[in-house]
Amino acid sequence: MVKKKNFILIYLLLVAVVMGILIAGVVSFYILHKNDETIQTGVYIKGINVSGLTKEEAVKLVKDNLDLELNDHLILKYKNYEYYVEVEQFDAEFDVEASVDLAYKIGRSGNIIKDMKDYANVLMSKIDVEPVLKYSQEALISYLEVIEAQLPDQLEQSSYYVEDNKVMITNGKNGAKIYMDELKETILEEVQDITYKNTCIDIPTFTEYPDKINVTAIHDDVYRQMQNAYFTTEPRMVYAEVTGVDFDVKAVENAIEANPDVEEYAIELNLTKPEVTVNDLGMEAFPDLLRDIFNKVY
Repeated sequence: MVKKKNFILIYLLLVAVVMGILIAGVVSFYILHKNDETIQTGVYIKGINVSGLTKEEAVKLVKDNLDLELNDHLILKYKNYEYYVEVEQFDAEFDVEASVDLAYKIGRSGNIIKDMKDYANVLMSKIDVEPVLKYSQEALISYLEVIEAQLPDQLEQSSYYVEDNKVMITNGKNGAKIYMDELKETILEEVQDITYKNTCIDIPTFTEYPDKINVTAIHDDVYRQMQNAYFTTEPRMVYAEVTGVDFDVKAVENAIEANPDVEEYAIELNLTKPEVTVNDLGMEAFPDLLRDIFNKVY
């Protein structure tokens, strides 16, 4: 029984000695580290080992590596069309200085217990600092809008024109619009992970529909009330005749509703000819012309 107790005491003593040595070692190493100008062992930035480097050395190393990665472009795809986006176009860059500063501060909070704990944790399992990606949101959205305007499926609103006593109404066409927020986040995720070199991003789109054909607005634009030619004496003015132009709004709306996918609708115009034209007004409407003729004769 005595031997067993002695064995336990010796075992505990050895454990205490070992722990003391470890603690003394960690404390000593911490004190040396605290006064050192280099980053702690086991610290990485974006997978790049910056252990034992000064802040200036770490900034240069990380920047050189990340600049090589960011010198490529992203490929955006819509159907059979591809669009290229250079990261420089939206000023994308990693905030390396802030990441290095964070890495340097590991184990240097000023609280010895916390610093020793952090230092020991990093020694046992490395820490990888993820730098913040800085970019111009305005520039990125602006460039995506340029791409959106280049998509082959562009929205077309309905239109009309008059030809041969008919009003021709052209149906609108659906267009593709980009889910801007979704595409922006996908692009930023790819750049953040530096995985975009061999990545082709499908452009997320939704369908935008043209406005409903406004038959009433077309009618109001085309409509002309018939007017006979006439003249006034004070002041003396001659007003030319106007041919009346009209069509049945309801009939056209029904025709469009019955056949909504027709590319173009041909609407016959109802024309009303005036009963009195300028030629019918006689010379009374043109006294100056009559006087000029009289003077030439005499």
